[in-house]
This record gives sequence, C-alpha cells and structure tokens, in this order.
Amino acid sequence: MRWRENRDYMRILSYLRKNIPGIVLLAALAAFPEGVIYFGAHRAVIPGAINNCCVIALGYPGRPDGTPGAVQRFRMEIALDAFKAYHCRALILSGGNPHSTKAEAESMAGLAASRGVPTARMFVEKRSRTTAENIQYSLPFVQAGEHVLLASDVGHALRAKQILCRQDADQCERAHVAAPYKPLEMGVFQWVSVYWNLHSWLMDKLSG
Repeated sequence: MRWRENRDYMRILSYLRKNIPGIVLLAALAAFPEGVIYFGAHRAVIPGAINNCCVIALGYPGRPDGTPGAVQRFRMEIALDAFKAYHCRALILSGGNPHSTKAEAESMAGLAASRGVPTARMFVEKRSRTTAENIQYSLPFVQAGEHVLLASDVGHALRAKQILCRQDADQCERAHVAAPYKPLEMGVFQWVSVYWNLHSWLMDKLSG
C-alpha cells in the first residue's frame, strides 16, 4: 500500500508542478478583488456621521416579475444596517426598471418597509438607469452637510463614490462606502463586480 500511496503522491506533485503558472494566476485573480474589497470596505465609525447622514441604496435588477433577487436583497441588507447603525435621516432608494416590470427602487422600498423603515424617511428615485444617474437623481435628496453612505457591493460603491465626487466635489469628502468587510461574502459575485466596475471606471476615464 505504501508504494501505491507514494506513487499517488508523486502524481499529485507532478500535476502541481506542471500547473503552477495556472494556479498562481487563479490565486492572483481571486486575491486582487478580495484585496480591493478588504481595503475599500467600511472599516470604522465615520466621525460626525451618526445622526447626520443619509443612505443611498443603489439598485440592481430584480427578477423579471419585479420581486427582489439575491443581489438586490444583499444591497438592501447593507443599506438597512447602515441606516440603523448611524441613525440616518433618510434612506434614498435609487433604481428604475430597465430589466423588469417593477422599478428597482420600488422593490427595495418594499424590503425596507418590511423591516420597519417609516415611509416618511424613504425617498424613492425611479428614473435612473445607470450608476451615474443613480447618483445624479439621488443627490437632490441629500441635505447640506450630511454624510452619504453608499450601499452596494464594495466594488460598485467605490465606483459610485468616484462618480459622486465628479458630480459634486463639495460632497466628496462626506461620501463613504457603507458595506463592511466580510470575507468571501456573496462569493464570486463580488469579485466579478470589482473587475466589472474597474472596467467601467477605465472606460469613463478614456472617454472623459
């Protein structure tokens, strides 16, 4: 049996040696977005933000029938946690209906209402079809001097912050990623989101 175990060990070792470049590449492709998420996530209490903030929940397409999907629920968990932790004045729900029969903002408002958020503290923005429009149409609901917590997966929230800073430089220093770091949360989705939003950021730079 021992000779067979040694032979199997040598086969595994030979396979690893032949595939080291591919293994290293895959590890790097996973480590880079996870690093972006780790360093870009909400990491400490934001000075001056408690009782002086609003949350912008960035939309994501739900199911074709308009009911919330997994990503929409994930983003709303981030939004609701930040809204309650910081005792924010307003929850701004941003998203039109480019992919379903119901506006993303309406689906998110339903989730917020089911978690006890008063209607009077929700602002539903249903016109936007892109991240830039999410920010553009949400900023009018932000009061002067308030901190803005951007609720989405980290890669998307970082890009949303960059867009906000471009649209309203005075608000830039009071804009923050709302999502905390949770290792491997949402699995590959957040990694893909980092690469997708990096691509979108580069396209914005090249076109602008």
